[in-house]
Amino acid sequence: LLLPSFDALAQNNEMKLDEALNIALQNNKEIRAYSLKADEQKTLISSAVALDKTNITYGTDQNNIAENNHPLHVWGVSQSFSFPTLYSAELKARKAEFNRAETELKIRTDELIKQVTLTYVELQVMSEKLSICQRIDSLYLIILKSATLRNSNGDISNLELLTIEARQQQIKQQLNHIKYSRENSLNRLKTLMCYDSAFTISRDILILDLTDNDIESTPYYMYLRNQEALSIANIAVEKNKLLPDLSVNYFLGTNFFSDARYYQGFEVGISVPLFFNAQKSRIKASKIAMEATSNFTEYETELMRLRQKELLNMHLKLKELIVYYHEHGNTLSDEVIRAARLGFENGEIDFQKFANSTETALRMKSDYLDNLIEYTKVTLEINYLSK
Repeated sequence: LLLPSFDALAQNNEMKLDEALNIALQNNKEIRAYSLKADEQKTLISSAVALDKTNITYGTDQNNIAENNHPLHVWGVSQSFSFPTLYSAELKARKAEFNRAETELKIRTDELIKQVTLTYVELQVMSEKLSICQRIDSLYLIILKSATLRNSNGDISNLELLTIEARQQQIKQQLNHIKYSRENSLNRLKTLMCYDSAFTISRDILILDLTDNDIESTPYYMYLRNQEALSIANIAVEKNKLLPDLSVNYFLGTNFFSDARYYQGFEVGISVPLFFNAQKSRIKASKIAMEATSNFTEYETELMRLRQKELLNMHLKLKELIVYYHEHGNTLSDEVIRAARLGFENGEIDFQKFANSTETALRMKSDYLDNLIEYTKVTLEINYLSK
């Protein structure tokens, strides 16, 4: 009755969850893309202090006569600057962009960890269900063989024999269904890991621990706050654009005739915005955007708090079911299957009672595994609370 499972027959190396997570984090192309986006924003920080191009000029003017009565040839160098506080505001905005990109990368990383962990546990559960179903299938093959012999001796009717055959076929179909589901989970895990080589997983089903994190420490909350910081920084940038630009110009003039001299000069200037309605509109729009972002942050934070409470209540309920099964349910299920099998083989109970008892025990194991999947989902949602 204890047939070897699929994993026991495989000849591949066993892969632990930590190994699967490391491979996924190294290979996953989505994580790589968000990592590059963060690198892009980090590189752009230095672009905040961007000076205009330096203007180099040369000119001559017949009206510009030197003391030797010949026109001057004038070379000049000029440079324009934004008001210094604008560069500071731009720098803060770039840093806010980078912080937002980093938290977005963290969100995606947590999501990948959740998906890999959940799929790994699902694969473990499917393997356990496969093992249970194989045991039941083997049991029904033995029962069918015995029932066929008893039918030929006239001990049971044809209807009872056909009922056993029908049930055996149902178990076989269920076994095939579990095999397909297991294969789908394995393919999904490989996709998340971007990993093509064959491997097996640990047979010891993981029961995750709960990490009770504060809302304020979650990457999604930090992402919302970084959005707010970016909105505030953008307002400062738009306000500083109303300030005047500065310019400096140095020039040198001379000619190439006798008694020529060098004439130096410089000028400084400011560019004052006389028409600033458009810029005022941009400032107003930035303030509206900041208010919208602030309201969205408050709304999302409240939703996260509500979701955390709901998940914690669900986690408590599922935890009780898991603990009960380990303390009582597992032993009870095994005992029911053993007693039902012996009773049927010894003729103490008929097939109907045997089937009912076996189905009850099997349902206890199956319900536990289903509860374990739900427990894993809820625990991961709490540990990596997000939107």
